[in-house]
Amino acid sequence: MSEDRVRGERLRRTGLLGPASTSISDSVRHLTAVQAQEFDDVCRAMSHRIAGAPALTDVADQIATGDVVRHHVLRPTWHLVHVSDLDGLLDLTASRIHAQLRSQYRKSGILDDLARLVALVGEVVEAAAEPVTRKEIGLALAARGEAVPSAGLLHLTLAAELDKVITTSGRRGTWDTFVPYRSRIPVGEPRDRDEAIAALAQRYLTSHAPASEHDFAWWAGLTLTDAKRAFEQHIAAVRNIRVKQGACNERLDEPSVAVARAEPPRCNTARTDKMRYCVRRWRG
Repeated sequence: MSEDRVRGERLRRTGLLGPASTSISDSVRHLTAVQAQEFDDVCRAMSHRIAGAPALTDVADQIATGDVVRHHVLRPTWHLVHVSDLDGLLDLTASRIHAQLRSQYRKSGILDDLARLVALVGEVVEAAAEPVTRKEIGLALAARGEAVPSAGLLHLTLAAELDKVITTSGRRGTWDTFVPYRSRIPVGEPRDRDEAIAALAQRYLTSHAPASEHDFAWWAGLTLTDAKRAFEQHIAAVRNIRVKQGACNERLDEPSVAVARAEPPRCNTARTDKMRYCVRRWRG
């Protein structure tokens, strides 16, 4: 398979070519998780995938109050995730993210007392009458005699997300706001870890193939051993295809059309520069 065909198939599966999704919720559910470090850019990237290209404010409103949430998961970065998927994704990846952030927790002075501080963050957010910013959380902690420096506060709220204590709501200007985790996120059904990883790999290939175990491991924040086990032992309908840079994998029960189509990406001329962001973000 040529690199152009791989690129075209990935663009189609990630929703940047071909039929548009009917809603933001459906698009995020199909992709499982969409990297969302830059809020305005991810709103734009989602708008390109939706029929009618909704306004960025409509996308932001859906993230603020609908069934799509912005949360740290998979890797130590923001992602858009459907609320029904978040519990399971955190079960798979939160402990690994905590391990990756351990040195940052230590540098910011919160490591030794992390569990207690996370619990205090939960109390502050639960007691608030409305969604609170990170700065407001810091002020409330200081009022309780628990002053946390800004760098430590960033990592503390991230840890509280990983521990299912808080999640995000709407933005206040350019500031993220936080609410109690269970006010937005339903309890997920527990699953065997290997089965959960295999199911995640199947969803990843459906929305991102052709792809390798290395691609999946990077995207999901899992070990390469976990990724290989999911591909080799749990996914029967996978075949190997060859591209110039190495082996990739593709689900056999998905359309095998891997040709970049003649139709252009769904964006007008004024947005062409922003399309580059969408293409760069195909992996996550």
